[in-house]
Amino acid sequence: MKAFGKITPLGIIAAFVTLTETTLGYAVTKVDGEVQVALAAFVIFFALLVFSVFCWILWHRANVFYPPSEYGKHTPQEFADAVRPPLSKVVSKQVEFAASVEWDEDAQFAIIDSLLDDLQKQFLILMHLVPCDLLSSEVDEEKGKYEIKYASESTTTGEFDGWMLYSKVKDMALIEVVIKEKKVSLTKSGHRFSVWLIKNNKQALCMKTGYGGWSEPTTH
Repeated sequence: MKAFGKITPLGIIAAFVTLTETTLGYAVTKVDGEVQVALAAFVIFFALLVFSVFCWILWHRANVFYPPSEYGKHTPQEFADAVRPPLSKVVSKQVEFAASVEWDEDAQFAIIDSLLDDLQKQFLILMHLVPCDLLSSEVDEEKGKYEIKYASESTTTGEFDGWMLYSKVKDMALIEVVIKEKKVSLTKSGHRFSVWLIKNNKQALCMKTGYGGWSEPTTH
C-alpha cells in the first residue's frame, strides 16, 4: 500500500484476525479440559478457514483488496472496468454468431450495446462525430477529461483512457490500436455502430472533452 496508516481492506482483515486469535489464545490459557481442547481446535481451524478464503479471493477477485487511494487518477468505475475479466466464452460466441449473420447487423449491434456501459458508448459516438482517435493517458491525460450530461439530467465527470476502451471492445471489431502512437481508432464497423447508437437514442444530451464534443444530440 502507498500510504502507511491508511485504512485498507487488507488492514481490516489483519486487524480482525489478530484480535480474534489473540483473544481466543488468551482464553485457551484460562480454561482446561474439553473446553480448552475445543477452543484450541477452533483457533487452529478458524485461522485455516480465513487463510483459505483469503487465498480464494486473492486468486479470483484480487481487485477488492485495493482501496480507492490505489486507483491513481482513474475513477472507481474506470478501475473496475480495467480489472474486470474479458468477455466470457458464451458472450464471445454470441458476438461471433451475430457477426456471422451479415444481413442482420442490428442484432449484432444490439448484443454489443448490452455489453457496454454508457461511458464507453459516449466515447465511441465521440470518435465518430468529431471525428478523433483516443490517446493513452500517458500521451495526453488532459484530452481524456470529460463532462457528460444525460437526458435524466445527471452529470458525470472524470478522465477516460483510450487504452481502457480498447481492452473492453477489442474482440468486437469496433476499434483498432496504433501502438507506436499509443492511440485507438474506430474501424468501419465502429463507425456504423456509433451511427446505430445515435439512431437508437443512446447519445447523451451533451458531452465536453479535450477532443471535442457536442452541445445537443445529433439529429437523425
